[in-house]
Amino acid sequence: MTWAVAAAAMLFAVGAQIVLHRYTWLGLTLYGVALGLWLWAMRRDGRLLGESRPLPEPCTPSQPWYRQPRRLILLGVCAVATAVNVVYSWDDTFETVGVVAWVISVGTFVAAFWERRHDEDDAADTPLLARLGIATDGWRLSWPIVAFLLVLAVGAGFRFYHLRQAPPEINWDHIEKLMDIRDVVERGLRPSFFYRNTGREPWQFYWTAALIWLTGLPVGFYALKLGTAIAGLLTLPGVYLMAREVYGRWVGLWATFFVAVASWPVLLSRVGLRYPFAPLASAWAFYFMLRGLRTGQRNDFILLGLTLGVGLNGYTAFRAVPLAVALCWAIVWLAARRSDLGRRLRLGNLALAVSAALLVFVPLGTFMLWKPRAFWGRSLWYLADNEIPGSPLLVFLNNLKNLALMFHWRGDMVPMSTIRYEPVLDPILGGLMVLGLAVALARIVSRRYRDHLTLGLLVAGAVALLPSALALPFPKENPSVVRTGSGIPVVLTVVALPVGVWTAGVARAWGRRWQRALAAVGVIALAIALMWVNERRVFVRYVEGYRRAVVNTSEIADAIRGFDATLGSMDDVYVIAWPWWVDIRSLALELGRPDWANLLESADLAAEHAGDGRARMYILHPSDKANLERLQQLFPAGITRVRHSQWGWDFVLYIVPGDVRTNAQPSTTEEVP
Repeated sequence: MTWAVAAAAMLFAVGAQIVLHRYTWLGLTLYGVALGLWLWAMRRDGRLLGESRPLPEPCTPSQPWYRQPRRLILLGVCAVATAVNVVYSWDDTFETVGVVAWVISVGTFVAAFWERRHDEDDAADTPLLARLGIATDGWRLSWPIVAFLLVLAVGAGFRFYHLRQAPPEINWDHIEKLMDIRDVVERGLRPSFFYRNTGREPWQFYWTAALIWLTGLPVGFYALKLGTAIAGLLTLPGVYLMAREVYGRWVGLWATFFVAVASWPVLLSRVGLRYPFAPLASAWAFYFMLRGLRTGQRNDFILLGLTLGVGLNGYTAFRAVPLAVALCWAIVWLAARRSDLGRRLRLGNLALAVSAALLVFVPLGTFMLWKPRAFWGRSLWYLADNEIPGSPLLVFLNNLKNLALMFHWRGDMVPMSTIRYEPVLDPILGGLMVLGLAVALARIVSRRYRDHLTLGLLVAGAVALLPSALALPFPKENPSVVRTGSGIPVVLTVVALPVGVWTAGVARAWGRRWQRALAAVGVIALAIALMWVNERRVFVRYVEGYRRAVVNTSEIADAIRGFDATLGSMDDVYVIAWPWWVDIRSLALELGRPDWANLLESADLAAEHAGDGRARMYILHPSDKANLERLQQLFPAGITRVRHSQWGWDFVLYIVPGDVRTNAQPSTTEEVP
């Protein structure tokens, strides 16, 4: 009875979110019913609060590092290598000596403080493969790893399927990224910070350059998208381990499945920009954070620091995550300082994490000290460089309100990274999130649990979302799905709590065959419904909105290729400039000729082409009547073709046949669908 009521609560919550926008009061009423049913079920059966994983045995402290000559020697080498790295990083360039010193400094630091395992049977020291469910004495796979591999395959499908076509068009941000990647791949530049477009961290550029070197792909839109899709896929193991660390396997699997299919992380993975590197780093950082808090092991804090350092080289919004980790540690220590968990928290381990992060951050950190304005430029643009429309406190509070509503009421306005104004979560995940918050809060206040790790994780997740709310001069840009990306692992773990604890409980409580079959049907139906809903969001609705917002560069490129294959040469095609229309660089990249730059500011410049007898094609904006008339005067025998686009991005082709003199037949106009 209890588990059936809990299932009904989830159905009511999903139904509430489905009707919330059209019938607000009905939606709120259904949410109230769902919460009431879930709270009643939790009081009847505490298993709906989820697992309470026992803490592992505390590790045996080793001899202090300062009494071990080997470790002191390694730290000495680390200090020298770090100094060399700083010297060679001062000019914003990765030089061979500096990179070697960087690797040595990080490697010797890790070796100096890494704790050797003394008890191979200790759960805290279980090898990574065994933690995932793979037997270390053979190739036997347990059911959790089989389920995880299926989820991973689904996540790969959502990230790689139809990747060349969705998203369909290159935009301004992609152009800037590709110009920087060309500098790395073709010109041999090795900057530690990229100045274009208000400045960017280096991770994506070298990641994509390495992908191009390994695969032979051209520098283009697909290489960008493939690189970020891979980054999105690598997020999934981190999410599984993070959620499993506190809540067990079932919650871990459901959280991973939600990240695998939800349109929020999937679209960030496919768009080809730096966005997925934030949730990739935050998932692994939060995993090592939670594991370090549970075990008190030094090694986990070292890995946490390395992950934070790498993440700071990824996407600007990730800069909130080190603060999130510090606050999580402080809150857990304050709440649990008299418990067994609190006694595992050593300030020295936190210092190790900070030190490891700083060592990885040295090249970019050196640039930050050398040119702070360039490093902080993007952040200052949203914090200090523009006038705030009203009281900063009131704007910030309003931003927090809109940030909280992004999951259920009104989402981001930018169609290049989401479905415009659509709630960030689909109705199924949105409904489950409300119950997930109820489970999390119940675990925190319950006398049975006093779950301080959940408290710390919620605080860390909230801080990871804050970069969106800090856009004080531009409140319309809040909420932002990209600047909240670091919070994706935590948010979707909370969403997974109700269905995860329900699945785990039913697996134990329902012993009859028909009961298990009924539960399996429900679980499969939920998975299929989620995949169907998000498939529509990712591959249909998002693509439609994207096409309406971004110039149809690919269609213009197809017209140029058609001319090149039939009437003339690509070198004799020219674009007539028009404000806020096609970027000639995006067209060049789409054509596979990055240096192609046939742009005319005015049709008057085409006068020098008159009379040479070569076939030419001029591309104009449909509103550019003056330049079209000028071309018709210069080339009376030309043919005007209007290319219609179903997305509203029509363009005009003015084709001048070859070997035709300027006194030939008058021009004609054709409509081309």
